[in-house]
Amino acid sequence: MRQPNTWENMFLGCTVQEIPRLIPGLVLTAALTIFVILLTDLVNSALGFKGLISYILIVIVLGILLRNLITVPPVFMPGIGFCVKKLLRLEVVAGNMGVV
Repeated sequence: MRQPNTWENMFLGCTVQEIPRLIPGLVLTAALTIFVILLTDLVNSALGFKGLISYILIVIVLGILLRNLITVPPVFMPGIGFCVKKLLRLEVVAGNMGVV
């Protein structure tokens, strides 16, 4: 198996041929994120505030809780790792820049 080149490593963390193994974890984290967004919107509207509770904070806390309370099957780990290493960092940077 070849090592990822500079661009693959920078954007994906793996080679292009390894992308299919990321899909289960990406789907799981997307589902968790959608659930958290809906839940956070519901709680914020119930409290009468917009943006009182941050999506990103709840996703991080819920991810930590789930990871420590249940065993995540190994098939999900590459995609979850990609989301943590690449997408979460991108969201933090975008949030600090006021993009999101």
